[in-house]
Amino acid sequence: MASEYPFWTPYQFAGLLPIRFVELEGLEPGESFATQDAAALNFSQLFNDNSIRDNKEYGTRIYSKNSGGIMSYSYTIPVVGAGAAIQIVDLEAVAVPSGTKVTAFAHTHAASTASAAITYDDNNFSGTPGSTASGDIGYAEVVYIDGYVSTPDGSFDKYDVANTKIIPLPSPGVASDTGPGTGVSGTAVKSTSIYTFKSGDSLKSIAERYLTTEAAIQTENSTVDFTKIKSGDTLNVTN
Repeated sequence: MASEYPFWTPYQFAGLLPIRFVELEGLEPGESFATQDAAALNFSQLFNDNSIRDNKEYGTRIYSKNSGGIMSYSYTIPVVGAGAAIQIVDLEAVAVPSGTKVTAFAHTHAASTASAAITYDDNNFSGTPGSTASGDIGYAEVVYIDGYVSTPDGSFDKYDVANTKIIPLPSPGVASDTGPGTGVSGTAVKSTSIYTFKSGDSLKSIAERYLTTEAAIQTENSTVDFTKIKSGDTLNVTN
């Protein structure tokens, strides 16, 4: 894999940040979370606001890594639906790192339709537990993985597939739609993250991860000399 990742020395482990990151079989390290719920919540905190403003569903695959008996979780770069709904085939096309296992999927429900001419059940999973018929729950049951949804009212729910049960979870930092609810483009405050720069990072890789642009990161961090930035330095990333 060395030729595919020339920016990583073979003598390096976990991006030189072994406390924060988990080595993923030579791939660029991703954020590591102690639980599946925490990984899904982080996705919701970073992308539910984007979903509301764009009026498009966002989706990701959550995966686990067993390292010496210690389990950790992360998630893939989100997929953005072409319309209001995300296509499962597009979500499943996203690869996860070697040596990991997909354990769940997480997605958003776009902008509120509370005051639209045609309303939808924006703030709940679609589908019926135990039916495997259709919708979010049907997909979770067919592939037998847990599902998560963050919604226009700022709620964050889990579908526990093993127990066919919907579980409302705490949703700190998950944006809600404060717009008129017309189902067009919602209103939500953008989320800002403090990103710790790692060896091998580039503006391009960071922008891709947060679904933003290199120019936006440079503008937001105008006081940073990007020619001298080094591992351990921090950047503000608003997306």
